[in-house]
Amino acid sequence: AVVSTQSTGPVEAFVYSGLSSVIAELISYPIDTCKIRLQVQGQITDETLTAIKYKGAYHTFRSVIFEEGFTSLFNGFRFAALRQATYGTLKFGIFFTGKKIWNKRGGSDKNLPFLVSLGVTA
Repeated sequence: AVVSTQSTGPVEAFVYSGLSSVIAELISYPIDTCKIRLQVQGQITDETLTAIKYKGAYHTFRSVIFEEGFTSLFNGFRFAALRQATYGTLKFGIFFTGKKIWNKRGGSDKNLPFLVSLGVTA
C-alpha cells in the first residue's frame, strides 16, 4: 500500500468531507427508503397506507425494485445529498481542521476532553 506523507490543506479537508458524506448517503439511502416504507405502512390516519404491504426489509427492497423500478429507491435523494453536502462538509471539515490546528500547537490526539468539545462544536 502506498502511504502519502503529504498533508491535506483545509480546503481539501472540507471537500473530502462533503464528498464522503454524499457517497455515504448514496449507499445508505435505499436502505432508509425501505425502512421508511416499512414504518409508515398500516397507519390509520392515511387511507392509502392502511394495508400491510411489506413483510420485512428484504421483501420491501425486492417489491419496490420489481413494482416501481430500481431508481425509485432513490426518490428524493437530491435533497438528502444537498443536506449532506452542506452539513457533512461543515461537520467533518471543522472537526479535522480543528484537530490539525491542535496537533500543530503540540496537542495530543489522545486528549479526550478536547476531542469531545471539538466534536460538539463541529
